[in-house]
Amino acid sequence: MADPLSLAVLSASITGLLMRGAAVAVDPSWSSAASLPGEALNAWRSLRRLQQGRGGQENPL
Repeated sequence: MADPLSLAVLSASITGLLMRGAAVAVDPSWSSAASLPGEALNAWRSLRRLQQGRGGQENPL
């Protein structure tokens, strides 16, 4: 079973990414669009940490 804190961080990252994408769709200014790659990278890192589990072993999720 995945760590609840890891799931919370992952869901917050994905939610932030979706909200930023919606903001760019409404107002495509440079500052909003420039932050998208960083947020996507944070969501990816959270997902990788969740998959690795504790001790660097693959999580059988």
